[in-house]
Order: sequence, then C-alpha cells, then structure tokens
Amino acid sequence: MSVSFTAREVASRNLETQVYHVSEDAQSDVLVAEPLDVTEAGRTATAETDGFSYYQVEFTYEKKQYVLPGGGTVRLSKVLSAVGLYGAVTGVEVSNPGLFAARRDESGKWVVSALKPFSSEEWMKVTISSVTYEIAVTDDQQTVDVDYVNAEGEGQDFRPCTIVTAGDTTWNTGWYAVADTTTIDSRVTVSGNVNLILCDGKTLTATKGITVSEGNRLTVWAQSTGDNMGTLYAGTTTGEGSTCEEKYAGIGGDENNVAGGKIMVSGGNVTATGDTGGAGIGGGCGGEGGKITVSGGTVTATGG
Repeated sequence: MSVSFTAREVASRNLETQVYHVSEDAQSDVLVAEPLDVTEAGRTATAETDGFSYYQVEFTYEKKQYVLPGGGTVRLSKVLSAVGLYGAVTGVEVSNPGLFAARRDESGKWVVSALKPFSSEEWMKVTISSVTYEIAVTDDQQTVDVDYVNAEGEGQDFRPCTIVTAGDTTWNTGWYAVADTTTIDSRVTVSGNVNLILCDGKTLTATKGITVSEGNRLTVWAQSTGDNMGTLYAGTTTGEGSTCEEKYAGIGGDENNVAGGKIMVSGGNVTATGDTGGAGIGGGCGGEGGKITVSGGTVTATGG
C-alpha cells in the first residue's frame, strides 16, 4: 500500500526524506522504527508499506480512556492504569476475540492486542480481587489517503477513504477502500454515489452480495492493472455457487422485481453471483438490470 504526504522540504536538494513505520514492542513498551522505501516527486513523498494503523481502539471506563493504535499490542496493566484500575488481575474476558484479544505473554503478563477495525460497540471484562469491571471498547476509525488507477492504468490523485470493515453493511456516498482482506457476512447496501478501491493483494468477500438499487451508484476501482489487483466476491465466497438470498442479484437488486442501479467496474477482479433468477450484476429476479459499465479489470457475473 502507498502512503503519501506533501511538504516543501521534500523538494529541497539539501534534505533527505525518510519515512518510518513505528510500532510498540509489547514486552518492553519500547518503540521500534522500521525505515520504508520512499520515492519523491516534487513536494510529494510516497512510501510503500504492507500496512499501517488506520484505526485505533479505545478502552473507556468511567470517562477515563486508553487508546491503542490498530494492530498494536500493549500490556494490560498499562490500559488499566490509564482508566484508573489497579490490582492483581485474575481473569479477562473480551466480547469478540476476533477483533481484539487479551492473553498472557511468555512472561505470564497479560497483554491486549488490536487485531481488526470494527464499527460495533464491544467490551472487555477484567476481574481484580474478585470484582469484575466492564470496560467499553470502541474503534475510532480514521480516513486514509489511498491511490488508485483508472481503466487505462493511469495513476489518479489520492482519495481520502473510509476503510471497509467486517461490520460495515451500509456504504453512504463517499470513497471506501479495501485495505485488508475482509469478509462481510451480511448484505451490503449502497446508498448514494459510492466509490470502492480494491487495494493491491486484498480481497473483500461480501457473502450475501451488495445492493445497488435504482437511483444509487457503485464504482469499483483498483490500484494497478497487473496480477496483484484487489479482488471482490459478491454473493459468493469462491466464485463457485451463490451465497445470496433467493432472487437477489450478486450486485444490484436485492429482491423480486427490484431494479439495479448504476454499476461501474473500472478495475480489480470482480466476481458476482446471483440466486434463483437474480442477476450476477443487475436486477433482482424480474427486475430491470440498471446501467452496467465495465471499462477495466476482470469481471465474472453469473445469474441464479
């Protein structure tokens, strides 16, 4: 993934631009800095990285809060101290260990890790001296600038995007990016004019498909035109068979006689499968197909 910023100093011949990925070592609480490869163009510097923290997880108890960067790990004692809780911990329970987890490290100390971005309200229960405290856990998701290409493979300006997470079932007008391989088990609804960037090497699986009904629009973009293009599965998990509801389109109409909206694919590997009369891309069973344009990428659309 590319991360960029613009500054007057980048263009100076007397200065060297250096970008680092900084993470915290859970054992020692020491910050570790890893240098990234950087390219310069005028005042803009661009760094390549496998990932970065575009979200942060907040642990809140009685108006006191500790913020953990996405993908980070920290000792539980540090979290508890920040929210005003002290004492020997005898047990920890979390509401969803797939999103954030608590465990003992090799030294026997409790640590907490932020694993994935999320949009739901979660909790962590910590038992200290036979008393259980419930700490609210939320995710303050950030927008990040993401690059993409048009159908001809020409680089476009970076766009501030909301990162797609497993809990995002409604996409409102704006730009979204698939920055991590993600599965959404409920049907996604597009409301307004939505642009979706499939980041290189990442896959979004919308198991129940994506609703783009008449009056709404979805445009799918990629970051490149090569073998590493991002992938979208809609209404299927592998391209073999439908996982949509009966009569729904993979992308488009969501039930019997519901027409599809405007759907454009400008890049990426897109596979969409409808069920029982629903189009792969277009209308639900008996519904009009809407306006479908494929100008780039690879598209496989299979009706039910």
